[in-house]
Amino acid sequence: MEMFRRTFWGRLSEVLGEQLLPFDQGNRRDNLTLSEIKQQIERLRPELQTVLQSYAAGINAYIAEAQADPAHKLPQEFHQLDFRPELWSAEDVAADFLSVMGFFMDVSGELANASMLQFLTQRHGVEKGQALFDDWCWGLDAESPTTITRTFTLPRGREAKPRADLDQKLLASALQAASRAETSLARERLAGRFLLDWTAYGHPASYAVVVAPSRSSTGAAQLMGGPQFGYQLPSALYEVGLHGAGIDVVGSTLAGYPFVMFGHNRRAAFSSTAGIDNIEDIYAEKLNPENLRQYWYKGSWRNMDVRSQSFKVKGQTDPVVKEDLYTVHGPVFFVDEANQVAFSKRLSCKENFLQGLASFYDLMKAETVEQFNRAAQASDMSINYFFANVEGDIAYYHLGLHPIRPAGYDTRLPAPGTGEYEWQGFLSKAENPHGANPSNGFIVNWNNQPAPNWGHADLATSDVWGGWGRDDRVTSLIRLTEAENALDPQDLQTMIKNIAFYDKRALNIKDLMIQIVQESRPPDNQIVRALELLAQWDNLRQDTDGDGFCDHAAAAIYDRWWPKAVAATFSDEFEGYQNVFGQSAVQILSDRYHGYTLFYTALKGQTKADYFNGRKAEILRDTLQAALSELTAEQKVQAAAACRLKAVTDAFHPVTVLGYFLHQPITSSLGELPAFPQVDRGTENHIVNLEAGAITGVNITAPGTSGFISQSGQKSQHLGDQIQMFIDFKYKPMLFYREAVQKATAAVSQVVYK
Repeated sequence: MEMFRRTFWGRLSEVLGEQLLPFDQGNRRDNLTLSEIKQQIERLRPELQTVLQSYAAGINAYIAEAQADPAHKLPQEFHQLDFRPELWSAEDVAADFLSVMGFFMDVSGELANASMLQFLTQRHGVEKGQALFDDWCWGLDAESPTTITRTFTLPRGREAKPRADLDQKLLASALQAASRAETSLARERLAGRFLLDWTAYGHPASYAVVVAPSRSSTGAAQLMGGPQFGYQLPSALYEVGLHGAGIDVVGSTLAGYPFVMFGHNRRAAFSSTAGIDNIEDIYAEKLNPENLRQYWYKGSWRNMDVRSQSFKVKGQTDPVVKEDLYTVHGPVFFVDEANQVAFSKRLSCKENFLQGLASFYDLMKAETVEQFNRAAQASDMSINYFFANVEGDIAYYHLGLHPIRPAGYDTRLPAPGTGEYEWQGFLSKAENPHGANPSNGFIVNWNNQPAPNWGHADLATSDVWGGWGRDDRVTSLIRLTEAENALDPQDLQTMIKNIAFYDKRALNIKDLMIQIVQESRPPDNQIVRALELLAQWDNLRQDTDGDGFCDHAAAAIYDRWWPKAVAATFSDEFEGYQNVFGQSAVQILSDRYHGYTLFYTALKGQTKADYFNGRKAEILRDTLQAALSELTAEQKVQAAAACRLKAVTDAFHPVTVLGYFLHQPITSSLGELPAFPQVDRGTENHIVNLEAGAITGVNITAPGTSGFISQSGQKSQHLGDQIQMFIDFKYKPMLFYREAVQKATAAVSQVVYK
């Protein structure tokens, strides 16, 4: 909690040192100020203001206890880092909430897209370059799997009038510089430490499945969730039951959040995933050549707002002072003085960020679809909500405040900030994608497209997050759900285990690659046998016998074939490109987030360009042959069937959520825990069966629900007591009813706060 708070306020370098100073500076620049948070708290209803104040009071009461007995009650990290916790305020609780949730909102692909468009047009000419870019960044894929089937459309506003004096050549030049410089938290990304550990499972992502009584073997609605915040020590998520003051709920939540995010109340279950939608725009500000702190907006030069920020840095006597610039659109994160262009960003949910906290609080208490919908519509954040209740209702809502952008410019790219491309209002949140009680009897989501015709704009791109496209990992969950006429809680557990080891690169593409090579009638028996092995493989990278290697030879064959096939397909078109993360285009296409849509559409012949140059079967056959030759030589075996892929391990990392995702040394623990097999599953998993009066739920929140280590190094018994259950895919009950809680009680403490 202390590190979450310091992350938001840009105060990590005070206690962790100079290496966190750029990170602090980016956060201080982009986040709400103390005054802005106070104003947003004042706009919350009195109940929510009381919640924030009371939560802070509870933290402060424990801080007082810990300060009175630091050897036993103050975590070891405070001793080792030589500082003490300051008292908390309601604003600090809000900052803790926004520290993580803000990160999941601040997502844009516009600069990376502009950089790619410039690269392609310079390399291939305008016409071919634009065609390649349209394949790379497709905007809307009509065949993308969706969570609900009802069509929702984000409208465009009136036509914008482009300005000739901010020409595209100048804009592209500045964009290329900006995409390699300071975006949000970009110095850390520039170091190449972000996204480089992606695997065949892709980037971690959250999922949920909701089952109606009509598809449930129990006769009741069911909800399964797998929120994904990475694997930390202690877990970013912890478990709690809250009973009293109008709250009756059990589940898990992020440390420092004054509500339960994932769980159930007395009549309903709830869960959520990140919406990852297009609620942020990048603006190219035209600067005054005579005064680079002025920008052209609606017919005149305007002065940028200048804010001076002072940072205390551990080990340094004098504070570090930095000036930040702001336009009407938001913080300026890059200035290209040579071309007189600056780049700023506008985030739609920022002005009412804390309504997202109110929304989560109300979701926790919702018992009907109507209450669920009201909770969802309160939030401006891009989140997916899921709901099921004892009446058998199931529901879904794609939250967010979605700007209505003017027609006439490409939403995949930054907009000129000169005033012609302003947002023209916002879509009514009652018109966001949502639905209840679908006819197919289930709702499935894995951060994917919410509904047909709901485009991903700048985020539907091969770069950045991977975008909503036809080769989306959610397809694996949909197939598993559709395979059973009636699902029970054990089926949902089996589903979690299956997707945990499933090679997402093989989801749709493996069988297509096999078919193409088979139809070419390969003469080599080694290739024929390899294709047979691949066809027999269930696409699981699993080591069931514990020998340190994946069970099936095809896991090794496909793992070696995949990057060779991708490189041979795309190298000639994209060779020489490198994104802000330091990845080549081939690396991006091999390892990106949601799916592998460009490779899939290229194999299907559905792209604007022929990336195989008429040699599709030959390229796939040759790369398979090369993969087999390398594997058998390296492993000193004669046949492909003898090849094995080394099983990969992961660990509980002693850093916070943002430390995990951005590879920053933001300390969360000084402890260590053993490694575990790498899996693609939630940080926490919960499954709830909603029988009236007898709701039953199970969950697992590894490594344990307490990360406390005392000054002497004595560890809490709950530091790692859920690891083995996590590894074995076992679950424990979510105790809700009074009798069950009392039966399992080990100790009781009464705490009185004045």
